[in-house]
Amino acid sequence: MTSPGESSARSVWDRQSVWSQTANRLRARLLRARLVVLGLAVAAAVLAVAGSQVRQANAGWGRGLLFAAAVAAGLTPLVQSALSSQRVGDWIHARSISETLKAELYLYSPSKPRGPAQAAAANARRHPSSLGGQLTYPTRAPGASAPP
Repeated sequence: MTSPGESSARSVWDRQSVWSQTANRLRARLLRARLVVLGLAVAAAVLAVAGSQVRQANAGWGRGLLFAAAVAAGLTPLVQSALSSQRVGDWIHARSISETLKAELYLYSPSKPRGPAQAAAANARRHPSSLGGQLTYPTRAPGASAPP
């Protein structure tokens, strides 16, 4: 049978895992968007140069390449909107909650050896049995429609 402290710690670990997975997904989306923006910018530049060079020999192909360059350049700001400061803030917020929960758990974990300074700080703050009741965290991840 598990003690109330173990049950509380398991519950916090589960929440930390959800926040960590959410932060990982948000970061992956940001990285994908950055790569797409980079790819579109490079494609626009390459297509524009190729279009200007080919246009002298074949006007139809040159116009086609220049049009493709314009489309790539026009899509870049649309994709870049996925890199808004709000989305970056959501990722940072989710990661900080995850790391805060993990730090609290490690600080009060009875099975983790501590140095004298860590033990003194832990004893001076609060007793591990109150861990679940004193932690505050949002009830849902940024961008999530339902609580985790």
